[in-house]
Amino acid sequence: MARATIKEALREASRLWLLEATDGVLKIDTVDLYIQTCERLLYFARAHQVTRLDDITPELAEAFIGAPGRDRRNNITPVPADRTRSQRRSAVTSLFTHARALGLTNASPFLDSPSI
Repeated sequence: MARATIKEALREASRLWLLEATDGVLKIDTVDLYIQTCERLLYFARAHQVTRLDDITPELAEAFIGAPGRDRRNNITPVPADRTRSQRRSAVTSLFTHARALGLTNASPFLDSPSI
């Protein structure tokens, strides 16, 4: 198995999410949220010199989930709300689930993590 980049995995997962939205499995708003969140993961990982999906460790994934962000008024939020953390976790979990289904990875960074 070739080591997929995060960008390649996101592209392929996005394609599948859009198909699931077409089939009524996912809402298009959820697809948009997942894509935006995983794009942020891509930039977050790059800032930590990680470009391959398999190199996202549980520690890096948890750091992303708890990373500061911005609210709707563009103010910095040093500690994201539980809902934001849950949405980030859901998007990243879906990315890895679809990437595993496509044979792009065997990784699952939240496998042993407690729920939010």
